[in-house]
Amino acid sequence: MQKVNVLGTEYTIIDKTEKEDERLKKYDGYCDSSTKTIVLLKYEDDPMNKEDMSYFRKQILRHEIIHAFLSESGLEASGNSFGGSWAQNEEMVDWIAIQAPKLFAAFSEVDAIELPTHTNTCKIKIDVESIAEGIRKAIAKETIGQKVRSYLNTAVFQSEKCPGGS
Repeated sequence: MQKVNVLGTEYTIIDKTEKEDERLKKYDGYCDSSTKTIVLLKYEDDPMNKEDMSYFRKQILRHEIIHAFLSESGLEASGNSFGGSWAQNEEMVDWIAIQAPKLFAAFSEVDAIELPTHTNTCKIKIDVESIAEGIRKAIAKETIGQKVRSYLNTAVFQSEKCPGGS
């Protein structure tokens, strides 16, 4: 079970099957701001699934995290007008979730973003500047998607006293 900090509020990320959660018969995932939970559909092996289900899961997770940020910002019910709140517009949330890695890469490429080194509660130290530098170099050499995924998969994290860690 993963957790993510959304503007100071901890959300729990849970994978469930359609049998475990009826809402997943209609959605690939959802964000429940009342319980601070993000639930993702746990896909069963099926030849009709997308080829890269790991990448697809990340896309859905980003989408639901965007909903969590909008909710924690107080925008979940804002802008109620005919057709509902703009902050719950699925096309807008999808656009942000899909474009976020490209936006991050573009900001990094021109040094338009300050990236702090974060430490979470189990003391994982992440050198975000070195990751950003690797992304800048990757952009210059290969396609963003291929190289960024490769770099992030090989990034070195130092941990101390993390549950299940070394």
